[in-house]
Amino acid sequence: MNRANVDRPGKAARTLIILFSILLTICLVVTLIIIPLNRTALNADFYINTLNQNQVYSQMPDLVTGSIITSIQETEFNSLNNQILAALTEDQISALVAALIPPEWVETQTNLVIHAIMDFVNLKSTDLMVVIDLQPIKENLVGPAGKQAFTALLSNLPTCTIDQLNLILTSLQNGQTGFELCNPSLDSTEMMEFLMQPVITDFNESIPAAITIPSAGQAELVQSLVKSNYFKAYRSYRQALAIIPWISLGLGFLILMLSLRSWRWSLTALGLPLVFSGMAAALPGAWLYMNSSLDFKSTLSSIGFALPVVITDTINTIGQELLRSLGWSMLIWSLGALVAGLILVAIRFIFGEQKRNPISSAR
Repeated sequence: MNRANVDRPGKAARTLIILFSILLTICLVVTLIIIPLNRTALNADFYINTLNQNQVYSQMPDLVTGSIITSIQETEFNSLNNQILAALTEDQISALVAALIPPEWVETQTNLVIHAIMDFVNLKSTDLMVVIDLQPIKENLVGPAGKQAFTALLSNLPTCTIDQLNLILTSLQNGQTGFELCNPSLDSTEMMEFLMQPVITDFNESIPAAITIPSAGQAELVQSLVKSNYFKAYRSYRQALAIIPWISLGLGFLILMLSLRSWRWSLTALGLPLVFSGMAAALPGAWLYMNSSLDFKSTLSSIGFALPVVITDTINTIGQELLRSLGWSMLIWSLGALVAGLILVAIRFIFGEQKRNPISSAR
């Protein structure tokens, strides 16, 4: 009997090994893409770390103040609330609200939004609703921080003339509008603070205790999306992707079981899929990494998205970091698979030479 065929699998086993190796190659390509995706694009911590590393949180108060101002303007209040909105410019209100935001509040609330979005994307939740707590800002407004914020606001304004001061004092007492704020003299500061206190109180009442994202109308759209066939297809797609790494492990185990009689077949049937999948997955990884400087701001403007500068800058920062990190991670995993496959193939040939040499010597 030929020694080369002693440990060779049967014909049926060889056919199955080849078939499973082809399937393993396909599954490994998908696996080498899924793992980096789960570690970057589908991971809430990736976005939080990106915001921290690029110091994006320092720009977020501008976005928060804009949302608060919109909520104030949409709230139906009379008297002093209308009065202060008429007396302050939007920039002044923004500066006032920004001064009242507690330290780390923006980061905490932003992280809540990110986790809620990613839980929805990862099918951990079908509810995208997030409640942003504004109570800390309201408490600062009616406390010492609110007094300091108004004092700082007034100190940056032009000095009041006597006529302006009289008009402001009269308007505040009578609940009238039509005046512009200015910086009172030191002698009038205490009187202004006394008269501004009810304005601060009413301004505090105009700020909602919380902002719900999305709004009622947007929430209905989200629920319609969840019930749509597109979302059902997305759910099925994600569930299928989640089991592909396990299918890869199962195929590898089957190959090992079928090729127990031949280490050379085992090493070849496992090594070649690793080599081919590593090379295949490296191509999109390299493309993503090389295009990590893509300008998302110009892309958004070209398709007609009119967004605040803070949002477009944030999208651009996150998008570029996502391309870079995802591409690099895919390259690392692909390189690991390629090296592992080459090692197995090399061992197979070394092992094969050692098996043939004794036969040749015996002859």
